Amino acid sequence: MKSRTPNTQATDAYVELVISIQEKLAILQGAANDHFGADPDRIDWANVGDLTLTLNQLTDIADRITGQGEYAN
Repeated sequence: MKSRTPNTQATDAYVELVISIQEKLAILQGAANDHFGADPDRIDWANVGDLTLTLNQLTDIADRITGQGEYAN
């Protein structure tokens, strides 16, 4: 049986993508900690709509990665 060697280029690209995702998650966490830059005294339905869209997109990403929601078997 032939031994398999890892595809180094794909592994390197994958690791770079993981690092990029971790950086984006840190940015999102910082924004969430700051209430996404919204002034609590000036929240309006546009802010709610923006966060609803953001939540929907994040939910789709999380579900796709974890095999939940519409991606469940």
